Amino acid sequence: MLTLETMYVSRSGFYLSTLPTAYGSDIVSRYYQYVTQPWFIEQSQRRNPQRGVRWFTSAQPYVADEQKKVTASLPLDHDNYWYGVLAMDIPVASLQRFLRDAAEKDIEGEYQLYDNHLRLLTDSAPETTKPRIR
Repeated sequence: MLTLETMYVSRSGFYLSTLPTAYGSDIVSRYYQYVTQPWFIEQSQRRNPQRGVRWFTSAQPYVADEQKKVTASLPLDHDNYWYGVLAMDIPVASLQRFLRDAAEKDIEGEYQLYDNHLRLLTDSAPETTKPRIR
């Protein structure tokens, strides 16, 4: 499965998610967690006037490789009113498998995925061909 979670987060205080919430008391804190994420905040009409899809990464040094993800988010508007954000979290490991599958069809070269700071997130090179850093 390519996606980790898909969610709609409304500006009016509710959300829908493909991941269940364990306890009712977690709903408010989870909503707060969503609306304070860059993928939500950066979709305001002021910060995204073109109203297009934006991509965000969790490639901070303190995040373990298996937890790194890319989030695609899209603002949902109607009659110039911003209702909320539709977002999808994609684990970098899933993207790596996708790139490796795509690269198998090519004889030479590799695919690489970078974040907006030009940090390598993943590539299509098999683990056996990568140099080991010690």
